[in-house]
Amino acid sequence: MNAIPMDTDWQRITRDARAVALADLARDENTPLAFGQHIAWSECQFGLTNGFSEIHRVGFPQHRNNYTTCGERIPPPMRWLPLSPAMVRTMGNCKFCEAEMMRLAHEEAA
Repeated sequence: MNAIPMDTDWQRITRDARAVALADLARDENTPLAFGQHIAWSECQFGLTNGFSEIHRVGFPQHRNNYTTCGERIPPPMRWLPLSPAMVRTMGNCKFCEAEMMRLAHEEAA
């Protein structure tokens, strides 16, 4: 039984996976949020993901924290979901965020 190479293989795989996750997290943390951008995140309870949020729109920062246009605080980047255009079309949208974006568009047009 040669268990040592298997252990080092798993350690290498784990190390590589953690490196990719840390690089993705660093990219998300360094990417600024733009007003009106779509955003969604995983809902967590006791450290376990138990669902996903609706798709919200990024609002203005308040007290050094990022908020959506409906006033919900945006969680840390490690919980954000990478959204493709197809996901934006198919996931549920926050009606309050969409209403606020429509109100702002009407104000700009007037």
